[in-house]
Amino acid sequence: MKVQDRPETLFVRDIDEETRDNFANIKRMFSTNSNTKVVKRLINDYPDKVARLEECENQLREQSLYIEELEGIVLSLKLAQQRITDFKPKG
Repeated sequence: MKVQDRPETLFVRDIDEETRDNFANIKRMFSTNSNTKVVKRLINDYPDKVARLEECENQLREQSLYIEELEGIVLSLKLAQQRITDFKPKG
């Protein structure tokens, strides 16, 4: 049997209680009573949401690298400060 990649109609059966609750929450969030509108919006928004997630993950990686770089600079400054303190004659 061939799988239809671009269906005209979607049927969902045998959903559990958690799925029902989640769908009801999404309907409230989208301010609609139409199951069709909710499903269409979820499907149509999905590619943009995935792209945004990847963008955020990339930004997080860049920020993590920047933080590591700044931590290295702080450590270098603390070591330099300690050397200066150790070099000063006491007395």
